[in-house]
Amino acid sequence: MHRNMTTSYRYWSNAHPFVSRRRIQKENICQKFDYFLIVDFEATCEKSTTINPQEVLAGQPHFEKCMDLFHEWMVKECLLSTKFAFITCGDWDFKVMLPAQCRLSGIPVPHYMKQWINIKKTFGEATGIYGHGLMKMLRMLNLKHIGRHHSGIDDCRNIANIVKELARVHQFTINGGLTQGNRTHI
Repeated sequence: MHRNMTTSYRYWSNAHPFVSRRRIQKENICQKFDYFLIVDFEATCEKSTTINPQEVLAGQPHFEKCMDLFHEWMVKECLLSTKFAFITCGDWDFKVMLPAQCRLSGIPVPHYMKQWINIKKTFGEATGIYGHGLMKMLRMLNLKHIGRHHSGIDDCRNIANIVKELARVHQFTINGGLTQGNRTHI
């Protein structure tokens, strides 16, 4: 079912939500989703090292607690009873890092985090040019970069600006997911 209502954006970055709704006005495109949840995990590593999940960030709750808090936020905001989609800039956040951290922590990946929209793929669908990175997509859309690159919340704000621009001319669809064999888990 296509929605004629405005899509809202909610941000989740690092260990806590930045709860801010940003409404967009679509011209002729109806979106399938009530909400887009922009996600960007940040990893700090040294040159020539592998990025690995982190067990503990100094002074912050453990990953398991963060996931509990996130789920509580999803329930509080009534998002689980709506049509929503996570949006990431690439597949790495949900396809690599989240499953690795969940394995390390001994918890399952939440069912609602097993599919997402990769904005790079959507950018390619909408423009005919694959979005090789956040900065390139911003430049191609003549959008100003906000904040510091590779800062989780700033990257989420910039991704949201790309989403707003593309949503005017392109219908978003799920284009990423965790798979077992050839089947996408939903």
